[in-house]
Amino acid sequence: MTAGVIVDPEAVPLLQSLGVDDSKKITDKKIPGMAEEIRKSCFGKYKVLQVNPAKYNELYGKMKNLNVLLAWTHAAVIEDLLDPPHPN
Repeated sequence: MTAGVIVDPEAVPLLQSLGVDDSKKITDKKIPGMAEEIRKSCFGKYKVLQVNPAKYNELYGKMKNLNVLLAWTHAAVIEDLLDPPHPN
C-alpha cells in the first residue's frame, strides 16, 4: 500500500501532535489510527494505492525490480494528488 497526502499548513500542528512521520519510523500497529485522523484533517486531499497480490505479481513480473515497482506506486499516488478528477 502506498499513500500520499497534501497537507494544508493549518493541519501541520495536529498531524505533528499525532506523531505523523515517515512511515518507516511508525509501528504498523499505530498506522491505522493515524490514517483515520489524517483522512479527517486533510479534507480529502489524500490518495491510497493498494495493490492486491495478483496485481503486485503482474507488475513485479514486468518491472523485475522492487525499487522500480515502489517508485511507480509513489509516482502514481503523486500524479493522482496533483491531477485530481474534474467534476462534470
